[in-house]
Amino acid sequence: TVYLLQRLGTVGAEVLAESTERIARRTAEISSIIESMMNLTRTDEPRRTEVDLVDLVRRSIESEPTPAEVAVRFDLPVPPVTARVDEQQLRIAIRNLAANAIQAMPGGGELRVSLDVSGETGAGCARLRIADTGTGIAPENLAHLFQPFFTTKSRGLGFGLYLVKLITEKHGGELRAETLEGRGTGITLQLPLDTRKGTP
Repeated sequence: TVYLLQRLGTVGAEVLAESTERIARRTAEISSIIESMMNLTRTDEPRRTEVDLVDLVRRSIESEPTPAEVAVRFDLPVPPVTARVDEQQLRIAIRNLAANAIQAMPGGGELRVSLDVSGETGAGCARLRIADTGTGIAPENLAHLFQPFFTTKSRGLGFGLYLVKLITEKHGGELRAETLEGRGTGITLQLPLDTRKGTP
């Protein structure tokens, strides 16, 4: 786009506005890819602090722009759900899951975000589920979903879900995906609520 603008020399205000918007959008995508690649190379263990997962999930989803044609539906507990986690790492995982779900609904749909807890803090687990109402994933692709560099998108490097897998495993958690072709995909991130787990 920059090359074409340089060749044209002078352009109208509308063409200039569209071009600068395109440059800004693509630059943001490049920045996101670089950040993901840098995160993949980091081997830092989670820096755990006491975090309210309910608040973290809501803020992580609401802080990112959502297309107008995608409705966000929350199903979160009312009382705080506390756990010792790396807030920054978990925020990245939640955003990547949400972004992946939104991209699976180019024609619009529902982004469903739920959090439930079993057992008590110190013994139980929290399950975060992020689901879409998109086209779903072909059965032959489901087994490769969390592998690095695997993607079914025309534009994508296959880092997002692999990064979620790394972060989840560093927290002693598990990932599970379920899908129905034509009806959508749901990914569940399960975390232990044992505040002692994974701490020095």
